[in-house]
Amino acid sequence: MDADKLTNCNRNNASRAYQSLLPYDVMEAAIAGDEDAMCEVVNNYANYIRQFVQEDCYDRDGYNYRGSNKLKSDIMKVNLMRSFQSFKYDPNRK
Repeated sequence: MDADKLTNCNRNNASRAYQSLLPYDVMEAAIAGDEDAMCEVVNNYANYIRQFVQEDCYDRDGYNYRGSNKLKSDIMKVNLMRSFQSFKYDPNRK
């Protein structure tokens, strides 16, 4: 998946509820490498990722504000997609 597609992933499927489970067919498609399915996976975890990339920042005058680290966000999204693609499902495993 190229960087432009990753950047636009957050905007494409905003109607999907964060708490809902991913449908099985979406998971299968993401494991197979389908870009739209991977975007749906990233969108499903977007709020979770956003919570982890928040940082306290200070300006020259010492005022505190909360910011989002874009690099950390992109790294987490890429790692999520990599782990999803390397997932091996074994129904017989106990």
